[in-house]
Amino acid sequence: MYSFHLVWILVLVHLCQVFIPDSSGWLLPPSPAHLDTAGTEIINRAGDAEGYTLFLPEQLTNKSPVVLFVHGYGCLNPMIYGAWIRHLTNKGNIVIYPRYQESIFRPSPGQFANNVATGFTKAITYLDSAGINYDLNQLAYVGHSYGGTTVAYLGAYYDSLNMPQPKVVMACQPGTGPFKALALESYDAIDPRIDLIVLVGQDDKTVGDELGRRIFATAGNTNKRFIEHQASPEVGITAGHYEPEGLDPTLDNGDRNVSARRALLKARVDAVDTLYWGILDQAIQHYPDTAWWKDETAKLQFPIQLKIP
Repeated sequence: MYSFHLVWILVLVHLCQVFIPDSSGWLLPPSPAHLDTAGTEIINRAGDAEGYTLFLPEQLTNKSPVVLFVHGYGCLNPMIYGAWIRHLTNKGNIVIYPRYQESIFRPSPGQFANNVATGFTKAITYLDSAGINYDLNQLAYVGHSYGGTTVAYLGAYYDSLNMPQPKVVMACQPGTGPFKALALESYDAIDPRIDLIVLVGQDDKTVGDELGRRIFATAGNTNKRFIEHQASPEVGITAGHYEPEGLDPTLDNGDRNVSARRALLKARVDAVDTLYWGILDQAIQHYPDTAWWKDETAKLQFPIQLKIP
């Protein structure tokens, strides 16, 4: 019993990273004026751990790509990644955001991949029933933190979970904190046809880069990239664990668990987000057959130092 409680204390510290709310509280998210508020239709079916939220672009086509976006531990509120989700829908992508957790306490991490797969399948069923066209030929799995761990796992086992083969798997700051479920010893089972991207931050003190390096080193994919972005304090560029988070208050579902509260205090939209967004955009469109992926060209695209093996 004591060891169980200790694990959850570690989880809460891992999520909170020791923050103290100010007197203004965290009930209302900020409303950055620079966020694009173009129309995105939201279909909320996230009532339980097998549910999902669906984000549809304003202009649907017969070939709208699909992005499976798997959040980090406890990030049940899509507002936390709202700026990236909004960017994706503005680019014409359909975004599926599985809930996969009932709360930060349930279910156990070993169930995450199954719940993601169920949420994805339900979302696709909804698209079919609503007569919404989509294209799975450019399907991307992208995830952050435990979500990054989960999409790497799905890259190896999507077939056994009755999911379609993704074109791209992008694992951002993959890690598990005090848990180990879904973290594999080797990723040689990842389908070699998948374009694999592993992205870590130089100063990630939450999960580090051990799992990210293992994913990249053991995967036998023909097209794969490992990218470590470096901090540039002189221009305000950080390289921590929570870089993919960027708030969009219009996607707020009202959840205020510890992950949402931390994000409300700390998440920001900056040049690092532009880096992450651009990498996925390029991967969906035509990675790796593009000069953008040449090291020097990539480094010139953003005011961020990249370390690319």
